[in-house]
Amino acid sequence: GLAAARYISKFAPQTSVAIVSEHSPMSLTSCLSTECFRDHWPSVPMRSFMARSISLLKDFADERDNVFRFNRCGYLYTTASQGHVSALAAEARHCHGDDVRLHSGAERSAEYSLLQTGADLHSCNASVRAHFPFLAPDTAGALHARNGGWVAAQPMGMELLAELQQLTDSNGQPLVKVS
Repeated sequence: GLAAARYISKFAPQTSVAIVSEHSPMSLTSCLSTECFRDHWPSVPMRSFMARSISLLKDFADERDNVFRFNRCGYLYTTASQGHVSALAAEARHCHGDDVRLHSGAERSAEYSLLQTGADLHSCNASVRAHFPFLAPDTAGALHARNGGWVAAQPMGMELLAELQQLTDSNGQPLVKVS
């Protein structure tokens, strides 16, 4: 609700917004959040929607000096079965098309940690061990979906709420009312 109110007030600045809830702000869905995000979806519309949402989230983090710890570490899907590595490869191609990088050896590129789009498929244990030495030694393969990570939802919500409470119309009346 707070994010929707922010973008309504940002893109339609003279529009009044009312946030109506029997609960206090951020006490329902935000307090139950996993605080994670990703654009790794098999559905193209959902992937596009999430990519745009992540972009807006990144912009908001930049505007606020990343006070809510926006982190783009990605999502890592692993398997201990060499037979399941082909399923991870199929999922990677389905979700990311041509933006999938294959790692089939122990070499590790310097720019690996800088990548933020697509996915990296680690098709053997040597590659998994080189990139993720903290995983179980028998991990056979891994799919690293890059445009994902986490945020601290409570500080983010407080930033949204504080910004919304500052907005006023030309008469000095609050544009956003929380009740």
